[in-house]
Amino acid sequence: MRPFRECRLCLRERFLCKSHLLPRAMYKTLRSVTKHRNPNPITFGHGFAYQTSEQAQTYLLCEECEDRLRQGGENWVLANCYRTGGMFRLRETLEHAAPMWADSDIQIYSAARIPAIDTAAMAYFSLSVFWRAAVHPWRVGSRRIDIDLGPYREPFRRFLMNEASFPACAALSVLVGIESQMVEWAANLRSGNDNGFHSHRFTIPGITFMLSVGARVPAEYLTVSFAPTPEHFIAVYPAAEQRQLMEIYTAFRAAPLSARL
Repeated sequence: MRPFRECRLCLRERFLCKSHLLPRAMYKTLRSVTKHRNPNPITFGHGFAYQTSEQAQTYLLCEECEDRLRQGGENWVLANCYRTGGMFRLRETLEHAAPMWADSDIQIYSAARIPAIDTAAMAYFSLSVFWRAAVHPWRVGSRRIDIDLGPYREPFRRFLMNEASFPACAALSVLVGIESQMVEWAANLRSGNDNGFHSHRFTIPGITFMLSVGARVPAEYLTVSFAPTPEHFIAVYPAAEQRQLMEIYTAFRAAPLSARL
């Protein structure tokens, strides 16, 4: 029996759907693209690291809002991330475009100048995941996954309802994978604190979304980000991919065996 209570997005009393923190379709995609023995998303943090087929889900949104999130960004992002057969439309689009800035280590693209990239969909999708993580204490296995958006949680909700612009004091960055060992995985949300502001990130096959939130977010974060800067910068940065891989490897090495299950 579906519960009848307030939808956390539109704030109306409705019958609720079983909502997912990361899109349900992503799990199917992940299992179809990975060559690894365990294709499940990685969940890791201080003192634990593991992979599980369990999906973070709960009754959170009404059918109308579920469809709002799918149409607003989820459908486009999942169609353009790394997919079965090595298809990776977003990366292919970048490969046929000229970077605004590049050296031997990093390429920076202005997605606003590439018509094939739906920048609104990418911003909407990523903020919908961060918002979902902030309005409910999700569970994956024995671990709780949630983030703290503080006073910015309501501006995020209003942005998703198309009632407000991109939230103030928030900077969204997008990293597109290029190395083969880095595009065939996903990671649940994890958070940190950096000099007085909070940082959060998650990864779907081929794309990592990073969010910095707080009054102390440096001005340069806001001006060289995917959002709110109007250029919508996207980075291809193999060194950052390798750092993520080492972060995961270190977490698995450091976690007790019981925390890997």
